[in-house]
Amino acid sequence: MMKISLIDAQTAIINYKDTFKSRSARHILESLRGMKASAIASNDKSKLREVRGWICLLQAQEHYFSAFEKCLQREYYKAWCDLEVSITFIERLPSSLDVKILECIDFLKKKISKLQTLYPYKMFGSPEYIFKRKCTICDSYVNYRKKCEHLPGSIYDGKLCKYAMTDFEFLAMALVENPVQKYSVPFAKDEATGKHFDHYDYKLLDYLFSGIRNPFEHWDYEIQSKAVPTSKFKDLKDDVSCPCISDKKYGECCKGKEVIVIQNLEFVISEFAARRIKSLGGKWRVKPPARNIGREFHIAIFHTTHEDLS
Repeated sequence: MMKISLIDAQTAIINYKDTFKSRSARHILESLRGMKASAIASNDKSKLREVRGWICLLQAQEHYFSAFEKCLQREYYKAWCDLEVSITFIERLPSSLDVKILECIDFLKKKISKLQTLYPYKMFGSPEYIFKRKCTICDSYVNYRKKCEHLPGSIYDGKLCKYAMTDFEFLAMALVENPVQKYSVPFAKDEATGKHFDHYDYKLLDYLFSGIRNPFEHWDYEIQSKAVPTSKFKDLKDDVSCPCISDKKYGECCKGKEVIVIQNLEFVISEFAARRIKSLGGKWRVKPPARNIGREFHIAIFHTTHEDLS
């Protein structure tokens, strides 16, 4: 297949809403990678920065589209990982960007943020490890105190300088709410088989993706507080999570009160999406799932690397 020009690649990426079904992302990516290699070979730093920016934007878009398709297939954890990869590529984009590019980024950020809010994941594994960095030009080990004469991202005799990480040593794993990366989601373990399984309640995502079909389809949500008589929860046991989502047990929290304040999440969706949901017997209001996660869950770590991040 014939390689495309940078202008054609830019047009396809900027007009993503019109081209995302018809464009060949793989073809565009291969062409851009070829331009990146040419820029490195010719020591053209300006061209290298420009092409790397377009590669990152294309990758960010494609991983968002992939996440949307996985959500339609109810593969929610895989979709979550795609959303995280998309965020990584967005963060690698240069600070000074064209208005049209900023519009593309703003769309992705808003969509990803809204989707991730609907996920039940609240705690994540945060690994601690030590490693060494080695310059790919002179093969010297570098650190914050000791550096070589080469700068990462610069070109030396047709070769791109990078700091390669080597000699990894895992130290520990902690459960935290806001880690640097959020791939490491805790999953429960079946003690009988020794296998991990996805125990999370994805009712909000199930509800949304039973209605929407297009990654550009408008949707939003509103969270409202509602006072519900405690009598409605008369059959609730003391040792279960409190309906107010306080992360406390019902018997230690709202039991005995006249009312319990709970949160209702109401989706704002298109008429077509509403009809799809109604045809499936969906309700208009759904309550967010409880946010309690056990302390002894085993950690499943997802790790990914991309040549386009270098």
